[in-house]
Amino acid sequence: MPTDFVKWIEIHSRPGMHWYGKRLSGTDTLATGYHQAGPPVPKQLLSTVFPTLNILEERNPDTRFDLYIDSHDDHRQVRAVWYNNKLHPGSRDEARITGLGGTASALLDPESTGALAIFVFSEATPDRKPECHVWVCRNVPEENLMEDRIGPIDPSVTFQFISA
Repeated sequence: MPTDFVKWIEIHSRPGMHWYGKRLSGTDTLATGYHQAGPPVPKQLLSTVFPTLNILEERNPDTRFDLYIDSHDDHRQVRAVWYNNKLHPGSRDEARITGLGGTASALLDPESTGALAIFVFSEATPDRKPECHVWVCRNVPEENLMEDRIGPIDPSVTFQFISA
């Protein structure tokens, strides 16, 4: 995969790609020691890409998929899970990506707290499973490049858009 952010954006700007981005918080990374380390992802997005997660009767449905952190040359088989305990005895109702490998992952590295992370999910095709490519911005120019395209991203706000 390219290590140039502009080329990465071009490669992933095609039909069938679902983009999501956020500034990584201390609870997304391992900065706070929060036990559910890993970024939350909108349930609507994950259930579009992984329809098997949208099973109301099942407690905490999950699936495994390939995640590539292209900005840091990292590939892992990770878990997408919808913690739907609110529908069962419990209080949680959130979707997350877990199994990222601890601080070795740029998504969990405490030094990444505050960085802009862009997630691009591909839709399944008859010959390919969905996967996700991620870019964790490594510097201010990369963040500015993305924010010039989509507008400023406040740490307390996430964005989601579909690229056509």
